[in-house]
Amino acid sequence: MIRASGTVCLGGPSETVFAWLADPELVLLWVPQMVANEHSESPSRLGTTFVQRFQYGNRTWTSTGKIVEFVENKRLAIDVAQPSMIVHAAYSLDRVESGTEVRQDVVLELRGVAAYARYVVQPIVSRIARRRIATNLAALKATFERDVGWTSSPSYPIAIKSQD
Repeated sequence: MIRASGTVCLGGPSETVFAWLADPELVLLWVPQMVANEHSESPSRLGTTFVQRFQYGNRTWTSTGKIVEFVENKRLAIDVAQPSMIVHAAYSLDRVESGTEVRQDVVLELRGVAAYARYVVQPIVSRIARRRIATNLAALKATFERDVGWTSSPSYPIAIKSQD
């Protein structure tokens, strides 16, 4: 199993920030690689299923998933099936002096050929996961602050951690 996490602070209340995590149209604005995000119901809630399409260069793939935890304005967790892994991603929101801190925790379970080659694949996937978390949280911060107009302290860093 691969674990990675990151945090970012957004200069707005948790009610507004949570919408940017739960609304499929808003998620499309800040996940740079995502080109489609279709949910089985709107608004999203516990048990909502979804189909997402991602594009990296010339490569496109589709993932399916489900919202497995939904605590309004506090926590959102999803399980996503990808060809070579199961992804569990959770977002937790906490009020801080400069706005709302968003923490993303990701657990990746390699499967198929990737699981058999885990000693080779795991360090590569871990680096990619950390990079994507950093990229996505930076995009969330930039897009949120641009579109909503609230900013947090510019000195608040995006922190990324990994545990292989």
